[in-house]
Amino acid sequence: MIAADETFDGTWPYPARFNEAVGFRQHYVDEGPERPDQTIVMLHGEPTWGYEWRQLIGPLSRRHRVVVPDHMGFGKSETPQDRTYDASEHILNLESLLVDTLDLTDITLVLRDWGGPIGTGFALRHPDRISRIFATNTVLPLADDIAPLMNANGAESRWFQWAQSALADGSFEQILGNAGHTIAHLMIDLQHVARPEIATPTWIRAYSSPFSTPADRGH
Repeated sequence: MIAADETFDGTWPYPARFNEAVGFRQHYVDEGPERPDQTIVMLHGEPTWGYEWRQLIGPLSRRHRVVVPDHMGFGKSETPQDRTYDASEHILNLESLLVDTLDLTDITLVLRDWGGPIGTGFALRHPDRISRIFATNTVLPLADDIAPLMNANGAESRWFQWAQSALADGSFEQILGNAGHTIAHLMIDLQHVARPEIATPTWIRAYSSPFSTPADRGH
Protein backbone atom coordinates (compact mmCIF):
# COMPACT_ATOMS: atom_id res chain seq x y z
CA MET A 1 0.00 0.00 0.00
CA ILE A 2 1.09 3.59 -0.56
CA ALA A 3 2.41 5.34 2.55
CA ALA A 4 -0.30 7.28 4.39
CA ASP A 5 1.59 10.58 4.17
CA GLU A 6 2.54 10.33 0.48
CA THR A 7 1.36 13.44 -1.39
CA PHE A 8 2.90 12.77 -4.80
CA ASP A 9 4.65 16.11 -5.02
CA GLY A 10 1.66 17.94 -3.53
CA THR A 11 -0.85 16.66 -6.09
CA TRP A 12 -2.61 14.61 -3.37
CA PRO A 13 -2.73 16.89 -0.29
CA TYR A 14 -5.62 15.16 1.48
CA PRO A 15 -5.11 13.63 4.98
CA ALA A 16 -5.39 9.85 5.03
CA ARG A 17 -8.16 8.21 7.06
CA PHE A 18 -8.62 4.48 7.57
CA ASN A 19 -11.52 2.15 8.26
CA GLU A 20 -10.32 -1.09 9.87
CA ALA A 21 -13.74 -2.56 10.65
CA VAL A 22 -13.53 -4.86 7.61
CA GLY A 23 -10.36 -6.63 8.76
CA PHE A 24 -7.87 -4.55 6.76
CA ARG A 25 -6.90 -0.89 6.49
CA GLN A 26 -9.23 0.67 3.97
CA HIS A 27 -8.13 4.17 3.07
CA TYR A 28 -10.51 7.02 2.38
CA VAL A 29 -10.54 10.79 2.10
CA ASP A 30 -13.19 12.78 3.97
CA GLU A 31 -13.14 16.49 3.16
CA GLY A 32 -15.61 19.35 3.51
CA PRO A 33 -17.06 22.12 5.71
CA GLU A 34 -18.72 21.64 9.11
CA ARG A 35 -22.18 22.09 7.61
CA PRO A 36 -22.01 20.74 4.07
CA ASP A 37 -24.72 21.30 1.48
CA GLN A 38 -24.68 17.59 0.56
CA THR A 39 -22.53 14.46 0.72
CA ILE A 40 -20.70 13.25 -2.39
CA VAL A 41 -19.11 9.78 -2.51
CA MET A 42 -16.75 9.21 -5.44
CA LEU A 43 -15.75 5.67 -6.42
CA HIS A 44 -12.71 5.06 -8.59
CA GLY A 45 -12.13 2.49 -11.30
CA GLU A 46 -9.47 -0.13 -12.00
CA PRO A 47 -6.47 -0.13 -12.04
CA THR A 48 -6.62 3.36 -10.54
CA TRP A 49 -7.42 4.73 -7.05
CA GLY A 50 -8.89 7.85 -5.46
CA TYR A 51 -6.10 9.87 -7.07
CA GLU A 52 -8.19 10.07 -10.23
CA TRP A 53 -10.58 12.42 -8.39
CA ARG A 54 -7.78 14.69 -7.12
CA GLN A 55 -8.80 17.72 -9.19
CA LEU A 56 -12.44 17.56 -8.07
CA ILE A 57 -12.07 16.94 -4.33
CA GLY A 58 -10.80 20.45 -3.55
CA PRO A 59 -13.44 22.48 -5.42
CA LEU A 60 -16.34 20.22 -4.40
CA SER A 61 -15.33 20.12 -0.74
CA ARG A 62 -15.65 23.89 -0.39
CA ARG A 63 -19.42 23.42 -0.05
CA HIS A 64 -19.98 19.67 0.16
CA ARG A 65 -18.71 16.73 2.18
CA VAL A 66 -16.61 14.63 -0.19
CA VAL A 67 -15.74 11.02 0.66
CA VAL A 68 -13.37 9.13 -1.63
CA PRO A 69 -12.54 5.52 -0.65
CA ASP A 70 -9.84 3.34 -2.15
CA HIS A 71 -11.12 -0.12 -2.98
CA MET A 72 -9.36 -3.03 -1.27
CA GLY A 73 -5.99 -3.61 -2.92
CA PHE A 74 -5.79 -0.16 -4.52
CA GLY A 75 -4.20 3.16 -3.61
CA LYS A 76 -3.50 3.54 0.10
CA SER A 77 -5.75 0.61 1.07
CA GLU A 78 -4.15 -2.66 2.10
CA THR A 79 -3.99 -5.72 -0.16
CA PRO A 80 -4.97 -8.70 2.02
CA GLN A 81 -3.95 -11.99 0.43
CA ASP A 82 -6.89 -14.05 1.74
CA ARG A 83 -9.68 -12.27 -0.14
CA THR A 84 -11.36 -13.10 -3.46
CA TYR A 85 -11.59 -9.47 -4.64
CA ASP A 86 -14.92 -10.11 -6.32
CA ALA A 87 -17.60 -7.42 -6.52
CA SER A 88 -19.55 -8.69 -3.52
CA GLU A 89 -16.54 -8.18 -1.22
CA HIS A 90 -15.99 -4.63 -2.45
CA ILE A 91 -19.67 -3.85 -1.90
CA LEU A 92 -19.50 -5.13 1.69
CA ASN A 93 -16.32 -3.09 2.29
CA LEU A 94 -18.09 0.01 1.00
CA GLU A 95 -21.10 -0.74 3.18
CA SER A 96 -18.86 -1.01 6.25
CA LEU A 97 -17.37 2.40 5.54
CA LEU A 98 -20.42 4.38 4.44
CA VAL A 99 -23.02 2.81 6.76
CA ASP A 100 -21.34 1.30 9.82
CA THR A 101 -18.45 3.76 10.19
CA LEU A 102 -19.63 7.07 8.68
CA ASP A 103 -23.43 6.54 8.70
CA LEU A 104 -23.88 8.65 5.57
CA THR A 105 -27.29 9.57 4.17
CA ASP A 106 -28.53 11.72 1.28
CA ILE A 107 -25.57 10.49 -0.77
CA THR A 108 -24.71 11.57 -4.28
CA LEU A 109 -22.78 8.62 -5.75
CA VAL A 110 -20.23 9.50 -8.43
CA LEU A 111 -19.16 6.32 -10.21
CA ARG A 112 -16.49 5.56 -12.80
CA ASP A 113 -15.41 2.31 -14.40
CA TRP A 114 -15.31 -0.51 -11.82
CA GLY A 115 -16.88 1.84 -9.29
CA GLY A 116 -20.12 1.55 -11.26
CA PRO A 117 -21.00 -2.06 -10.40
CA ILE A 118 -19.70 -1.64 -6.83
CA GLY A 119 -21.68 1.55 -6.27
CA THR A 120 -24.77 0.05 -7.90
CA GLY A 121 -24.57 -2.96 -5.58
CA PHE A 122 -24.36 -0.63 -2.59
CA ALA A 123 -27.27 1.50 -3.85
CA LEU A 124 -29.50 -1.56 -4.30
CA ARG A 125 -28.77 -2.59 -0.71
CA HIS A 126 -29.32 0.92 0.67
CA PRO A 127 -31.67 2.87 -1.63
CA ASP A 128 -32.85 4.98 1.30
CA ARG A 129 -29.36 6.45 1.65
CA ILE A 130 -28.98 7.48 -2.01
CA SER A 131 -30.23 10.79 -3.43
CA ARG A 132 -28.76 10.57 -6.90
CA ILE A 133 -26.21 8.71 -9.00
CA PHE A 134 -23.80 10.28 -11.46
CA ALA A 135 -22.21 7.66 -13.72
CA THR A 136 -19.32 8.25 -16.11
CA ASN A 137 -17.48 5.73 -18.29
CA THR A 138 -19.06 2.80 -16.46
CA VAL A 139 -21.99 0.41 -16.41
CA LEU A 140 -24.82 0.26 -13.87
CA PRO A 141 -25.95 -3.39 -13.81
CA LEU A 142 -29.66 -2.73 -13.33
CA ALA A 143 -31.09 -4.41 -16.44
CA ASP A 144 -32.14 -8.04 -16.58
CA ASP A 145 -29.55 -8.82 -19.22
CA ILE A 146 -26.63 -6.46 -19.71
CA ALA A 147 -24.53 -8.98 -21.66
CA PRO A 148 -25.28 -7.41 -25.09
CA LEU A 149 -24.21 -3.99 -23.79
CA MET A 150 -21.02 -5.40 -22.27
CA ASN A 151 -20.21 -7.27 -25.46
CA ALA A 152 -20.73 -4.12 -27.51
CA ASN A 153 -18.44 -2.19 -25.17
CA GLY A 154 -15.82 -4.92 -25.37
CA ALA A 155 -15.90 -4.82 -29.15
CA GLU A 156 -14.98 -1.11 -29.13
CA SER A 157 -12.52 -0.98 -26.23
CA ARG A 158 -8.84 -1.64 -26.87
CA TRP A 159 -8.40 -2.55 -23.20
CA PHE A 160 -11.09 -5.25 -23.34
CA GLN A 161 -9.86 -6.48 -26.71
CA TRP A 162 -6.40 -6.98 -25.23
CA ALA A 163 -7.80 -8.55 -22.05
CA GLN A 164 -9.92 -11.05 -23.99
CA SER A 165 -6.95 -11.98 -26.16
CA ALA A 166 -4.64 -12.37 -23.14
CA LEU A 167 -7.20 -14.46 -21.27
CA ALA A 168 -7.58 -16.68 -24.31
CA ASP A 169 -3.85 -17.35 -24.69
CA GLY A 170 -3.21 -17.65 -20.94
CA SER A 171 -0.94 -14.62 -20.60
CA PHE A 172 -3.31 -12.27 -18.74
CA GLU A 173 -2.23 -12.98 -15.15
CA GLN A 174 1.44 -13.28 -16.08
CA ILE A 175 1.49 -9.90 -17.83
CA LEU A 176 -0.42 -7.99 -15.16
CA GLY A 177 1.27 -9.88 -12.34
CA ASN A 178 4.62 -8.57 -13.55
CA ALA A 179 3.45 -5.20 -14.79
CA GLY A 180 5.05 -2.93 -12.19
CA HIS A 181 5.40 0.57 -13.63
CA THR A 182 4.14 -0.81 -16.94
CA ILE A 183 0.60 -0.68 -15.60
CA ALA A 184 0.56 3.09 -16.05
CA HIS A 185 1.82 2.73 -19.61
CA LEU A 186 -0.89 0.15 -20.30
CA MET A 187 -3.41 2.76 -19.17
CA ILE A 188 -1.92 5.31 -21.56
CA ASP A 189 -1.74 2.94 -24.51
CA LEU A 190 -4.96 0.98 -24.12
CA GLN A 191 -7.31 3.42 -22.42
CA HIS A 192 -6.52 6.47 -24.53
CA VAL A 193 -5.47 9.17 -22.07
CA ALA A 194 -7.13 12.17 -23.69
CA ARG A 195 -4.41 14.62 -22.69
CA PRO A 196 -1.02 12.86 -22.76
CA GLU A 197 0.64 15.91 -21.18
CA ILE A 198 -0.86 14.91 -17.82
CA ALA A 199 1.14 11.65 -17.85
CA THR A 200 4.08 13.20 -15.98
CA PRO A 201 6.58 11.17 -13.91
CA THR A 202 4.50 12.07 -10.83
CA TRP A 203 1.34 10.77 -12.51
CA ILE A 204 3.05 7.52 -13.48
CA ARG A 205 4.43 7.10 -9.95
CA ALA A 206 1.02 7.75 -8.40
CA TYR A 207 -0.69 5.07 -10.49
CA SER A 208 2.11 2.51 -10.43
CA SER A 209 2.96 2.74 -6.71
CA PRO A 210 0.11 0.48 -5.52
CA PHE A 211 1.50 -2.34 -7.67
CA SER A 212 5.15 -2.43 -6.66
CA THR A 213 5.33 -6.18 -5.85
CA PRO A 214 3.76 -9.34 -7.34
CA ALA A 215 1.66 -9.75 -4.17
CA ASP A 216 0.20 -6.28 -4.74
CA ARG A 217 -0.70 -7.19 -8.32
CA GLY A 218 -2.02 -10.68 -7.73
CA HIS A 219 -5.59 -9.69 -7.00
